[in-house]
Amino acid sequence: MGSVEQRRWQGKVRQILPTPEVINNVVLYDVLVDVDNQDRQLMTGMSTQMFFVLGRAEQVPQIPVAALGARVRNEDNPYGAAYRVKEVTGQGVQEKIIHVGLRPRRFAEIRDGVAVGAQLQTVARTDDKDKKKDKGNPAAGVPRL
Repeated sequence: MGSVEQRRWQGKVRQILPTPEVINNVVLYDVLVDVDNQDRQLMTGMSTQMFFVLGRAEQVPQIPVAALGARVRNEDNPYGAAYRVKEVTGQGVQEKIIHVGLRPRRFAEIRDGVAVGAQLQTVARTDDKDKKKDKGNPAAGVPRL
């Protein structure tokens, strides 16, 4: 068998069919995608790995997700989702509320609440290794963007 060329297509999701199939604890959905396929490289029924662009921000201040503290939903505003952070100042550590926009896996876009160049404490995360994984939800533990 020949090797498959690594190629990317851009498309728009038309429909996610409502009946998933679970195989080896992996939830699979049939998705209809509108994509330019003039060269007929794609065929009906082919499986794929898809990435979804939910938003885009360029040249914006950002902090590591590890610096975000507790989520404060009642402080959300049009700037974004509210989180507690700990800022290190000359007077010590000061807790404050900031608002973030896009938040992929590693960094969060800062929209207001902290100045560019501020020093923030990262939050220590503890993993409970004795905690059992949720076997009833195959998607449990899957990173969310």
